[in-house]
Amino acid sequence: MAPRLILSAGEMLSRWRLLQGLEMARTDASVTRTDGIDLDGLMMSRIDAWYVHCLMTMPPSALPLTDIGSSLTMTRTGDGAGMIRLPPDCLRVTEVTMQGWNRPALIVPEGSPEEETQLSPFTRGKTERPVVIASERLLRIYTPPEGASTKPGVLAVMLPPQGEYHVTEPMLASIPCVTDSINGDC
Repeated sequence: MAPRLILSAGEMLSRWRLLQGLEMARTDASVTRTDGIDLDGLMMSRIDAWYVHCLMTMPPSALPLTDIGSSLTMTRTGDGAGMIRLPPDCLRVTEVTMQGWNRPALIVPEGSPEEETQLSPFTRGKTERPVVIASERLLRIYTPPEGASTKPGVLAVMLPPQGEYHVTEPMLASIPCVTDSINGDC
């Protein structure tokens, strides 16, 4: 897991303003206007869109992951699969492990071709090649080993509390800056 830095909304806004060339370079003078557009509000909406995009698309190694396995409970279905309900602030599951599996599960979205192969006990994932079907708030696990703990290991990307941004160095490096359009990097 990448080391995590927790920034407040004000700290994130300051960082973005600096990279966008909107931070005052001089400290001995100030200008105040009460008319015009709300630049901070506009920038906060861009920050929020960038942040969610990062959390949903960046590779797991570049994200602030949380181990939520201890707070989840797996139940078994009639056909031997496992089922886990995810908390509402879980954006994305990146890894599922269980005692008795030879490797972490392959996580595939609901509706994928891999999902159909899980319907038959002869073609579904076993301990050698486990598969997890991920939908918005549910994980279906194929197939938990007999006698396995009902507490699987689950690494996930979680939405932080309002006004906080949990970021990593790779995420911070992806913030667009004013010189991107000039020479391609900051």
